[in-house]
Amino acid sequence: AAAPDLAKVQSLYQSLLRSVHSREGQLSARQEQCGVLAREAGADALALGRASSRVAARLKVAEAAVAEYMQAVQDDETHRQLVSAESEKLGSIAKEVEAQLEHAAKRLNEYAQRLIATGSSAEQAQDGYSAKVQGLLQHIEEHKAMLMRRSSMFRERLAEVGNADAALLRTLEEDAKFSARQIAQLKAESAVLSVQAVAKKSDHDMAKEFEGLVRDMCSDGQVERLGHKLDEAKLEEGFLRKAYPQ
Repeated sequence: AAAPDLAKVQSLYQSLLRSVHSREGQLSARQEQCGVLAREAGADALALGRASSRVAARLKVAEAAVAEYMQAVQDDETHRQLVSAESEKLGSIAKEVEAQLEHAAKRLNEYAQRLIATGSSAEQAQDGYSAKVQGLLQHIEEHKAMLMRRSSMFRERLAEVGNADAALLRTLEEDAKFSARQIAQLKAESAVLSVQAVAKKSDHDMAKEFEGLVRDMCSDGQVERLGHKLDEAKLEEGFLRKAYPQ
């Protein structure tokens, strides 16, 4: 039998060693890749989940603020209508009081004129009657003066109340305008956040799906099988090196 060609045998062993070593590298790379993918997929899913939660929380806050400002606008309108109604009612009462005071003053003037006429006709008939008439006229004048003071005080108080109501109405109107501006701004912000929330949730869902795929591809059983194959490749390499030492 012809002697084996040592060069061919050596070339065969070297080819086998290269093949085994390449397989070891591929298996080792697969193991490392699984570890990297698992870490990155988990980190991405966690980060995107937090981002989605932050946007959702901001959207919830903006929507709650819109609801609060809308309630404030409604409350301001209710108060405005109440103040307006009370002002109208007070105006009606003021007109009625003024009419009563004017009527009372007119009646007092009439009484005074009658007393003067009566006093003039009976001045000589009854001694001392004129003095009584003068006393009554003085009381009438004092009463008229009191009515005038009360009328003046009433007008002053009425003006104070009117000014206070007007100031309150201006404040309510300014509050309503401010709330309306805030509502418009918050609604625009909510619209942007709503779009972002959908996008962030979609990103998070995709990241979770990718994490699941990586988990399936790099499950504990799969990593363990890769480890067994790598051990087998190393044993095979060791056997070849012993069989044909260099």
